[in-house]
Amino acid sequence: MDKKRFIQIDIAKWILACLIILLHLKFNNLFIYVIQQYLSRLGVPLFFIFSGFFCYKNLENNYSKWLVFKKYVLRIFRLYLFWGTVYFLPVLKSQYNGNITDSVLYLIKEYIFCTPAYLWYLPAVLLGCTLLILFYKNKFTLICFSILSILLYIIGVCGNSYAAIINNDTINLYLDHYITTRNGLFFAPIFISIGAICWSKGDKIIKLKPFILYIGIILSYLLFCIEVYHVKSLISHDIDSSMYFSLPLICAMIFCGLLSIKEEKVPDIIQNNGSVFREASIIIYCLQYGIAYILSDYSSVIIFIITIFIGTMFPVFKKLLIILFKK
Repeated sequence: MDKKRFIQIDIAKWILACLIILLHLKFNNLFIYVIQQYLSRLGVPLFFIFSGFFCYKNLENNYSKWLVFKKYVLRIFRLYLFWGTVYFLPVLKSQYNGNITDSVLYLIKEYIFCTPAYLWYLPAVLLGCTLLILFYKNKFTLICFSILSILLYIIGVCGNSYAAIINNDTINLYLDHYITTRNGLFFAPIFISIGAICWSKGDKIIKLKPFILYIGIILSYLLFCIEVYHVKSLISHDIDSSMYFSLPLICAMIFCGLLSIKEEKVPDIIQNNGSVFREASIIIYCLQYGIAYILSDYSSVIIFIITIFIGTMFPVFKKLLIILFKK
């Protein structure tokens, strides 16, 4: 699989980024609500799987741990630092009480624990990839990392979608201080490990018969839908419910399905612009809060369309400018 460009993953990133926007906008529409809960919820977990897949790919290709750390963790940290500063400065200004020390401590807390503006994914993937790199040595250490990830995820599910159902004092005490278990410790590692496992078993995955993959995707998705519907019927709609026991299974099956797609079947125009889709997905994800804030007086439909348009056209114009300057 080393020479594959994984164009299908670049396209999937763009589609998922568009779906994720729907989670952060308000619609009085049952159809959109169904998409939000049963499709958009798959977006961020799959992004974690993509990160784990490519991070482990570089580790397996004999890059040093430090080089992989610089390529993934430090790049993500710079990205988070930039967008965090953009979004946190207005928050800091509104919270400033004349005491610089209090303001700095508040800002640190925001960066580490709260991560508003939908940026929680960045520090979460940063921590998840760091753990993968630290654990990396051989197949046994990958198994250990995966087992630890499963245990952490089970705790996370109990503190997220099932928190109101379980109503445990320990879970409630945690939520009083750290808002949610949907973070880099309880949420990210399991999907990072799935990505790593998929790279290590990639050659076997792409040889699977499409029929087997399609059946696996359909059955796991049905299981996911049943669990989401059941949990939603037991808790209030305003409670954060993003973690489900069936979520890793359906995301793993979808990713295996993506890996099985033959790149030669992808149109040339898309194959030649994979970097555009890849870059656009990150811009769309990071830019959505700012556009939603600026256009807060407009409908969610307009915000949705404008966010996708700006986020997609930016890398397109960038690529055109590079081509013009080369000439």
